[in-house]
This record gives sequence, structure tokens and C-alpha cells, in this order.
Amino acid sequence: MLKGHITTWALSVASACLVGWAWVHTHPAPKLAAVNIQALVNAHTQALTAAIRPDTPKEEQEAAIRRAAEFGQRLDAALASAAKECDCAIINAAAIVAMPTAARPIPDITERVRAHLQAGLGGSPDNSVGG
Repeated sequence: MLKGHITTWALSVASACLVGWAWVHTHPAPKLAAVNIQALVNAHTQALTAAIRPDTPKEEQEAAIRRAAEFGQRLDAALASAAKECDCAIINAAAIVAMPTAARPIPDITERVRAHLQAGLGGSPDNSVGG
């Protein structure tokens, strides 16, 4: 009779372990990466401010204004490209209120997104997004 209880207990524990293992492997935690979007926007704003001065030729000012109008679309494309590259969901770094010191903290990929933005601009230095 005791042997039947031990067998039942062992099969129950084995089943629970198997179900737990299957759950962990079929429901993985989403991968996250953080991007400091405010830093990217501030850098673009500074570059735009520097490009639109009273002594700047009108053609250059108009080109800077066109770049400003396109910035949102380029930022969206850079974020989408970076998300595809890392196969992760991207969150704004400002949304992280606190993060425990963990073995796997949320990585910051702001510089990677900045590189995508610069690549989208053709890499020309006068159009770059500084940091």
C-alpha cells in the first residue's frame, strides 16, 4: 500500500515538472531593449537649431526644415529596423522607473538606433544626429 502512494507521489512530481518545463519553453518572456528617445530628439533639435540661423542661406534653411519634417518617419523606421535586428520589443528608456540589479538587465540600444538614423541620412555629417 505504501508503495502505491510513493509511486503516485513520484508520478505527480514528474508530471508537475514536465508541465512546468513545457510552460517555460512555450511561453518565453519577451525580449526588451531600451532606447533614449529624448536624447535622439534633443540631438536632432540641436542640429536643426544650428542649421537655421539668420546668416544661413535660405536654401540650407529650407533643407533643414524638410529634414525636420521627415525626422519622425526616419525615427520610426530606425526603431523598427533595430527591433527587427535584435528581435525584441523596444521601450522608451524614460518609461523605466526602476530596474533591479539583475544578471540580465534591459539593454540600451540608443546608439544602434542612432546609427540607423545616420544610415538613413546617407551618413552625411551635416545631416547627422549628434549625441
